[in-house]
Amino acid sequence: MISLTRKQILLVLFLALAVLGVQMVRITRPYTGHFATYQGTVMASIAQNLLRENFKEPLRPKTNTLIAGERSLHMNQYPVPSVIAAVAVHFRGGTLEFWGRFQAICFNAFSIVLVGLIAACLFGPLTGWIAAAVFALSPYTILYGQAFLSEPCALFFLLAAVYLLVAAPAKRLSLVRIILSALSFSVAVAGRVHWVLFTPLPAFILLCSRRSAGFKTGALLLFGLLSFTIPVAWYAYTYDVGLNAANIHTNIFMQVSSGGAEAKNLLTHADYYRQVFDLVSGMMMTPLVFPFLLLGVYVCDKKSVSFWSVGLGALVGVLIVFAAPQKVLKHDFYLYGVFPFLAIFAACGLAPVLRAFPALRSTSWMVVVLLIYFAVSGRYFLHPVFKSPPEEMKMVQVAEIVRENTGPDERIIVIGEGPGVFIHYVRRGVWPLQPSLIGGKLSPYQKVKDVNPGHRREATYLERAMQNGLTWFEYLRDQGADYLVAPDKKVLEQIPELNAYLQSHYQSLAPEQSGYSFYRLKSPTEPATD
Repeated sequence: MISLTRKQILLVLFLALAVLGVQMVRITRPYTGHFATYQGTVMASIAQNLLRENFKEPLRPKTNTLIAGERSLHMNQYPVPSVIAAVAVHFRGGTLEFWGRFQAICFNAFSIVLVGLIAACLFGPLTGWIAAAVFALSPYTILYGQAFLSEPCALFFLLAAVYLLVAAPAKRLSLVRIILSALSFSVAVAGRVHWVLFTPLPAFILLCSRRSAGFKTGALLLFGLLSFTIPVAWYAYTYDVGLNAANIHTNIFMQVSSGGAEAKNLLTHADYYRQVFDLVSGMMMTPLVFPFLLLGVYVCDKKSVSFWSVGLGALVGVLIVFAAPQKVLKHDFYLYGVFPFLAIFAACGLAPVLRAFPALRSTSWMVVVLLIYFAVSGRYFLHPVFKSPPEEMKMVQVAEIVRENTGPDERIIVIGEGPGVFIHYVRRGVWPLQPSLIGGKLSPYQKVKDVNPGHRREATYLERAMQNGLTWFEYLRDQGADYLVAPDKKVLEQIPELNAYLQSHYQSLAPEQSGYSFYRLKSPTEPATD
């Protein structure tokens, strides 16, 4: 059992207040700004639809974006955070903004503890304390540790799987620990499928345990069987759904099938690796800590199991940079799983410095150091956490107006570039019509062969209609659209033929001087589409 001195308790409280203080500020703010589209349009909208359907189809996570006339199925991974937030709202009340962020903050806090415990088990208590501090105060952790994404929840289960194995006494690695670790790893992979890359890590730890060869063989088989039970069941189910449902927005098979030349080009482009380096040296470590990451790798005993346990975690985690470069480039949180292992290496570099200069470990010096690190981190996380474009706040306001003037089963065409904020807050079925995509093509994954034929047929019709703004509108109107909204009317004016057509044929519901457009596409006597 870990015993803390009074000074250590004060430092822990300081660390917790610094991180939680930032993450809890304005926790109920709308999903705008940094990756708001993913948080609102995907995670929050899935939770919203679970509540709307009273959890009728929990294995069919739906967003508000319409495909084939129905709310689309988003099945890349199972959205455990969305279920948690929806259940919390159902039983405790409150908003999805609060619960979506609060559950992420809780999982993030647990992950901080696990990072420290794993480092302490492998390299000693001092390294454990430093690793927890490095991970907790990193701008990367503060930013994504409060975001309504899959990462905080999945990371907790990944770290729990590792901790259950490394924390076992050398000759007492029990079957109970192996079972619990395997199930934790299973949940992590079901929540973030690319974390299957971490599979060699628990296998290595099991092989390095001081148990008999027969026990190790049985343990590996048991771990392998249990750790893939949930992911295999989930992805087999999503594959079957993809073959039989026309309203699939995406699943992992569609994504993999559409991989192409663009990903290969990124791997030969120096700018891609520069951006990955900037992410690690800036957002993850900050220039203050990054040199100690390199020092930590250098000073560690290369023959120790501890070094190779952390090193293997870092190595397999970073493989996503090569396996899915497009994802990493667009979504830097794809590297969230590798960061704890990098933080532990940085702690290994900092620990010898603190041992060499004991005065630095005094409470006063530690507070000063942590304050400086926190200030440097703020340079990276403050803006993306608390700032958002004013046009996105305007979308929230327009969405609330439209929601008040439409029925829950009515359907809307929204004109805009990246209208994800509107799609979530309008709480209606929505078809996006983006001017920049007129004359273009659909994403390759929407036309792969491993989906329902009806889905492919509708995708073909839609792509043909997209060649002109007016034909795209008519296609969506024929699908059953009841209204058209442009949260910013200037965007609609970029399609002059459609703008003129709407003005001459349909009733405007927007005030004369408003900055948005709002048209009724059906007469009040026409029944709303189910």
